[in-house]
Amino acid sequence: MTLDFPALGLTSIRKMWFTFAPELANGAAYADAEWSAVFSNWAVTDAQSKRPLKVAGDGSVRVGSRDRWAVYTGSWAEEAGWLWHGFGRKTSTTGDKVAVEYHCDQVHDLYVGTSLYGDRGIFEARLDGDTATDLDCYLEEEPAVVTRRKVRSGVAAGKHSLELVLKSTKNAASSGFNVYFDYVEAAVEADVPAAPQGYTDRSVATDYDTDHSYKLPPARLVWQIDKSGIRGDVNHYVGVFWWNQRKRVGGVWKTWTVTFGGTWASGDAAFLTIGGTTMGKSVFPADTLDTIASHFVYFINETFVGVWAERTVNTGELKVHVRTPVWEFTKSTSKSSASGTITESGDLSLGTEGTWEIDAAAT
Repeated sequence: MTLDFPALGLTSIRKMWFTFAPELANGAAYADAEWSAVFSNWAVTDAQSKRPLKVAGDGSVRVGSRDRWAVYTGSWAEEAGWLWHGFGRKTSTTGDKVAVEYHCDQVHDLYVGTSLYGDRGIFEARLDGDTATDLDCYLEEEPAVVTRRKVRSGVAAGKHSLELVLKSTKNAASSGFNVYFDYVEAAVEADVPAAPQGYTDRSVATDYDTDHSYKLPPARLVWQIDKSGIRGDVNHYVGVFWWNQRKRVGGVWKTWTVTFGGTWASGDAAFLTIGGTTMGKSVFPADTLDTIASHFVYFINETFVGVWAERTVNTGELKVHVRTPVWEFTKSTSKSSASGTITESGDLSLGTEGTWEIDAAAT
């Protein structure tokens, strides 16, 4: 398997992960089974040099929302939250502006600390009166992402002034014009420094139940801890969700039964629709009620992952099952036939999930 991110149009990735699951049963209910996956021969190429992690090193300058170098115009309000020093400024009034003066004695990249979310507006950014650029703070993500965004690269050393103005236009997908100003950072790029001091008598606590641990590769988590200088025994909480194996007790899966009857003539047509997807069958001279039913069984099992179908011992009959009781699908039938019939019973609506209990027999 190869993923060419530029070829896929994925040139800016904030986060991603793979989800692996056992193979679905073909035309049958899934039977619980132990399974494992082995991944080998991993290789990552980096033609654009994205992998090396750089940080704001010596000589970098940060001006926060409460600093006197940040001058506000309009109806900005202070708001507490997961922001630098615990506070930032927010506005939703177009035309509101913040002007930030800063001094940096080295060539630097310029970042704006802000918050990204589904109701955010767009900043117009100007540095020393240059051509304006947009900083779109919209992001379809839950919860809001407190982060920084680069607005200029390779800025010369010296005194500078950055102006951020809330525009009267926004991302078409955004539900509002809210914007946050947290800080401006003149970042002098540097490698990640070693910890200034190591502490073997102090430890960190990690929690495998939450995103900060279980969605990170172990090597990356250990690297972060080591770079902090805290090198005592790690207090690793394995949590209550992922370590134990559970089994379902009870539960109800819905089933839709479809029966073809009557007399179907050559040139007739039958149709089943599941979840808005319509499947058809043109009737040929050699077809029987059983071959018509079998056609739809094959069609359903080839097309869907949320339902599966099987033939029964009854003439012209098939059953369609939902793979999990927490899914539901609409369904309908239609035909073009004078003497052929389609009867149905049951549905593909929500079922009952049952109770997930710890499997005491698991090893």
